[in-house]
Amino acid sequence: RRWKGTKVESVLRTIDRGGEVEFQLELWNGPPAYNSGLAMGRLSVRDGAATYETTEFGGKCRIEFSFTKRLVVVKQSEGDSFDCGFGHGVFAYGKFVRTSRRKPRFRTP
Repeated sequence: RRWKGTKVESVLRTIDRGGEVEFQLELWNGPPAYNSGLAMGRLSVRDGAATYETTEFGGKCRIEFSFTKRLVVVKQSEGDSFDCGFGHGVFAYGKFVRTSRRKPRFRTP
């Protein structure tokens, strides 16, 4: 599935994998800096909720996902931009509305 964010040019791509969701979250913060961020991995979804965590970039990053049929709410609940591997001032938050049910093509990082 493909989801369009309410932030400037934010995109969430998901593929259901039977109890898990493979995801790719692309974020941009817009002018004047145009910094960006990319998070990707697998989520175990329970009762419509899932959490992504990483310490890959030196600090703890936690991003929470809340899924419904037509909407995903994303909230970065721990860590700063750099802890999540994002550019300066880029944070994972907002609402993503489903724009397609088709299996998305993931961008190669």
